[in-house]
Amino acid sequence: MENFLLGALAVRKFFLRYLALPRPWILRPPTIEDAPDANGRYRLLYYPTEPWYVDDSFWNRYGPQAIFARLIGRPAPDKAFGSVGYRIEEVGPIHCVGKGLEEHEKMMNELMAQDRSGCPFR
Repeated sequence: MENFLLGALAVRKFFLRYLALPRPWILRPPTIEDAPDANGRYRLLYYPTEPWYVDDSFWNRYGPQAIFARLIGRPAPDKAFGSVGYRIEEVGPIHCVGKGLEEHEKMMNELMAQDRSGCPFR
């Protein structure tokens, strides 16, 4: 039985690697907003396990997916899960959020001011 399972997984692996076409862009499931909001923050459109960075809207709290999630013990989106969204610079452990932003801006300004026409590995 184990050999049959390993063989079936090997056939699936071969099929997906060499014979399956890539998923077209139009059929991709949208997971993140395409553009940031007015504050420059992105949000996730749905949450498969925990509602990190999901908008705290009525639909996300009381819609069918949210009710089902609560029935099986998953939390609802709120401020503790960052429902205001995220900026790329702020992603990371909670105790590090907001730290190092000045250094980041300073380094970005220095890098953008440099001549970038040549090889970066001189």
